[in-house]
Amino acid sequence: MHEAVARMDTKEAIWRNKEMSEIVDGYFENSLRTLDFCTELVRSLKHAKDRQLNTLLALQRPEEDHLGIYNHGQEAEKNRNIYLRTLEELQKSKEDGSPFTEELFQILLAVYESHTKMLEFEWLTNRKLKLQKKLRSVRSWRKVTSMIFVTTSAAVVICSVAVAASGAASQMAAGAALQVVAGLSAATANHPINSVGNWSLDCGESTKMHLKDKRRFLALCR
Repeated sequence: MHEAVARMDTKEAIWRNKEMSEIVDGYFENSLRTLDFCTELVRSLKHAKDRQLNTLLALQRPEEDHLGIYNHGQEAEKNRNIYLRTLEELQKSKEDGSPFTEELFQILLAVYESHTKMLEFEWLTNRKLKLQKKLRSVRSWRKVTSMIFVTTSAAVVICSVAVAASGAASQMAAGAALQVVAGLSAATANHPINSVGNWSLDCGESTKMHLKDKRRFLALCR
């Protein structure tokens, strides 16, 4: 169940990305061309098999005809006509041409060119390099965001301590000190800066996973 959901999410992510969808469309078109080539190849092989069978039968016929003439005691000069029918059938097979038609070779050439274009090493390498640069940028952005978050949190803590200390300057009792500590903890724990930091980290992680999925997809195209 979880695997199916993950596959659906991956498909939706691919279709939302123009570059990834173009790759999928290209592979789909190549698959159709390959299927057409296989269909034409099967037809040509069947034609070649039938022609080979007819040729073998034509070559075996003279021996049978010669045996029949010998058994019936026919005259020797009539033996010249034994191979006439065989020669006619062989000539007919020759006139039919090659079983592998020009259309088959055209389809094969189209399939070869399309696969070569899709599997071009340089193109995939360039795409991977771009994704790696984006991943490095995302990692750097996350580090900078974390530093800003830590610095901002420290500033909030310092300001909270200063405010609490100035408010409790005239009360140095132990109970007042505990109230300051409790108020400081509540202020730092419930401050909106925590939500902002978590949101920024989640965005960075989501972008990172998206780029990794694209890189894995390109690796499968090799």
